[in-house]
Amino acid sequence: LLQTPNSQEKINNLMLFYTNDLSESEGKKFLKENNISYVVWGKEEQDITKRYSKEKKLKYHFLKTIFQENNIFILSF
Repeated sequence: LLQTPNSQEKINNLMLFYTNDLSESEGKKFLKENNISYVVWGKEEQDITKRYSKEKKLKYHFLKTIFQENNIFILSF
């Protein structure tokens, strides 16, 4: 990711997303603008959410779980 153009901005946006700091509409806009169809919410992402968010899960209601195994989730909208 660090070799990607604007990598620091992308990392910041990912943190905002995984810490539930984006509104529902901002979260959806972030995914659409970056052509992201699937969201992985595995151990690392869950640790970010649990450490920095009041909620212990992602709050975005537009995301639907399409796969789950061993506490790893793949979400889509």
